[in-house]
Parts: sequence; structure tokens; C-alpha cells
Amino acid sequence: MGQTQLLALTRALLQLQAASEAGDGPVAGDPPGHRGRKPVVLLDEVTAALDPDTEAVVYDVIRDEVVDKGHTVIMVSHKLGAYAHRMRRGRDKVVWIRDGQVERVQTAEALLDPGR
Repeated sequence: MGQTQLLALTRALLQLQAASEAGDGPVAGDPPGHRGRKPVVLLDEVTAALDPDTEAVVYDVIRDEVVDKGHTVIMVSHKLGAYAHRMRRGRDKVVWIRDGQVERVQTAEALLDPGR
């Protein structure tokens, strides 16, 4: 399962790179008003089957190749602890969902500084 996750991430990175080099946005033939916009990247349990060392590398790659290049990332995860210290204060949020309903929204500051 972990190899499948890494292959899917690699494929997504290649698609983002190709779209960037083509200058067309995520899909060739986008309407004129959409050219140059960065696609939103949805990652669903991207590190669920990975060991902690590989998980750290994957999060670094996501930051360097996706987040730092201006993409909005929505990440679904059941393991927040490994990512929490990478959250950007003033930018990132965690949405807690239970039974299909938003339970609470927490800022990076509140998550990283629980006493606040």
C-alpha cells in the first residue's frame, strides 16, 4: 500500500510540473480566465501506510513541491501528530469532522500552543 501511495504522489507531482511548464493551468484548454491559476491538491491519507521516516520525507516533498509553489492543499488524515509541527502559523487550519459533520476548526496556533 505504501508503494502505491508514493507512486500516486509522484504522478501528481509530474502532472503539476507538466501543467506549470505548459503554462495552461491544470488542464489544457482551460477557459481564458482560468489560465495560470494553481490547482487545489487533495491528498487523502497520503501517508497512512508509510513508516515514520518515509512519512517525514513525503511531507517535506509536499511542502517543497506543492505548498511552497502556491498550491492550496487539502489533506485528509487520521494521523495529525506527524504533520502538526509542520503547520504554518497564520495560514493552516485543521478541520475536525465526526459523522460527516464539522465538529470544530482549529488554527495552527491553537493546535501548536494548546494553552492559548
